[in-house]
Amino acid sequence: MAGDDVKNPVRAILPHDPQFGSTRSRHRLSPIRNMQKLRYIFINALVALLALSGAATRAAEQGSLSDINALSPTKRAFPQDFVHGLVNLEFSDYHLTPRGINLQNRGLIFQPLVRLDWNLYKPATAATNVFINDLYVTTAVWNDIDTVRSGVRPGHWNEIDFTVGPNVRFLNDWTLESPFTAFRSETASFETCWAWDPRLTYHDHFIKNFSVNPYVEFFYELHEKITVILVPSKSQSSYFGFEFELPCLNAENAIDQVDLFPDAPKPENRPEVAMEKLEKLLQVAALGSDDDIAELVDEIHPRAVKKTSEFLDYLAEQDAWCAVEFNETIFRFGSVEQVIESAERLRSNNIKEFDETHRGEFQGVLPKSRTFEFKVLDQDHILRGKVGPEIEDADVLNKIVHKHLTAKFHVIQVGQGTPRFTLQRMADITDQS
Repeated sequence: MAGDDVKNPVRAILPHDPQFGSTRSRHRLSPIRNMQKLRYIFINALVALLALSGAATRAAEQGSLSDINALSPTKRAFPQDFVHGLVNLEFSDYHLTPRGINLQNRGLIFQPLVRLDWNLYKPATAATNVFINDLYVTTAVWNDIDTVRSGVRPGHWNEIDFTVGPNVRFLNDWTLESPFTAFRSETASFETCWAWDPRLTYHDHFIKNFSVNPYVEFFYELHEKITVILVPSKSQSSYFGFEFELPCLNAENAIDQVDLFPDAPKPENRPEVAMEKLEKLLQVAALGSDDDIAELVDEIHPRAVKKTSEFLDYLAEQDAWCAVEFNETIFRFGSVEQVIESAERLRSNNIKEFDETHRGEFQGVLPKSRTFEFKVLDQDHILRGKVGPEIEDADVLNKIVHKHLTAKFHVIQVGQGTPRFTLQRMADITDQS
């Protein structure tokens, strides 16, 4: 999945399988998945057993390992066909997976492969009536290196895959390969995936000097998803990545700027700051208290809070959760249940906004933190709140402390949390002295 680089993107991964990132996934296997795992273990154990028996037979024929390459003329030398190697260097202008997904379509792509086949057993003679003709283990390392940086954490080294597995050729014309491969993203674009890819091949010789070599292959994802789809009816779990691109503030989108970022020119209201607040909102919705949510909601545009709740609802409908990364910080949901709970906490029916008018006096204002204390008349109750952004100089309120007045405050309350009071404009204060 490649696209143009953007400045300061917010990137998210939506994994159905939990704990995207460094933590391991926790899941419960169904009886069918248990049977599939047992089948995988059984077949590989069978091939490994054949390999060990073949190695033992060969050791008996050639002497102990300490005798190999010994100077004694009676000892057999180290077998020349013990290991075979392959180095394959590919250059391309795209990275196309076996499932038809184009992961990179820019620049030059270099994909080196190093493979070693370790021979474990071969009959002493070229007899055609033996059951096992060849037994060996394959080890391989494949890399994807691009000239154009890409990925969640952009880099040139895109992917590395490790492969190991036993192989057996039997009855002269049949080969059973059982490789086990780990797909690792070096740009943190997906969780390390583990797959088992057995293949049974028939080496036909019906036509002289020509062979079709038909085969049957089975691909099984042991851990995490290698597919990149989000179709619940076709896949139990999947993931995809996407980016939020911050709008470019210029004259061409001036109307949108006023609507979404009315105070964008101010350093404290840059779009980057707004995205940091949205990431923080997701975190406190999942892990924080109602008061923590109220503090952020007081600073964020109501439409942004609504859209965040709708986004979380969509994730829950798809039985998915997400990780969000911006600059050097990252937050991950732990489960679909946590996403559902967060969406409910951000819904409009859980966030109450209203205005209240009180008579009393300001006790004091802290200009730097833009906080105030207001004593309600004839009560011991003290209202604590913040000075809104429309009042540029919060220190001006210190000129009217201990004066009887009427003030209208904007109130936000999340769930059963403490109401938060905000003095939005100086015009909301009426002198009663």
